[in-house]
Amino acid sequence: MKTAITGTIGAGKSTVSGMFRSMGFPVFDADVCTHRCLRMPHPCCREVLDVFGEDLLQEDGTIDRAKLGALIFTDEQKRLKLNSIVHPHVLREMLAWMDEQESPLVFAEVALLFEAGWEVYFDETIVVTCTVETAVRRMVEYRGYTEENARMRIRSQVDREEQIRRGDTIFRNDGTLEQLYDAVKQWTEDRRETWN
Repeated sequence: MKTAITGTIGAGKSTVSGMFRSMGFPVFDADVCTHRCLRMPHPCCREVLDVFGEDLLQEDGTIDRAKLGALIFTDEQKRLKLNSIVHPHVLREMLAWMDEQESPLVFAEVALLFEAGWEVYFDETIVVTCTVETAVRRMVEYRGYTEENARMRIRSQVDREEQIRRGDTIFRNDGTLEQLYDAVKQWTEDRRETWN
């Protein structure tokens, strides 16, 4: 059973992914894969540099994500162009990874699941959500974003209400970690019969 984990930035996708990992299930992280794709000599990295400029390449062979982010989050066409370069590479790696897994439950954390149209590759979609105010507070407190930058990044994703409408399971993450873990554990128990 292949399950996607998505949600707006700051909602707690990585926290949910970590909970599934702690239960022994494999979880593919599309963001980690993207980091790998944006490192030389990966062909994706070369394509990005050819389009957005060699000055993005840092001495360690990686693309300066802060510089790249500043370019794309203020220009919708550039953001779409970057996605059109990176997404095919990540998708190929994700599908190959999922096919290699032997676990009865396999997960992939994909922030831009709906934007990329990748929900078709999964049996079920989990949407982790919280209020915009909660997400902004987390991004300011834990990631060092300004409030304006946090809100701009949230606006660049599919609206949370649209995500909730399109998700199969919704984890609302405005409460405690214990409440979230209980919801994750219950979800897992509910599906145990599918592999027993």
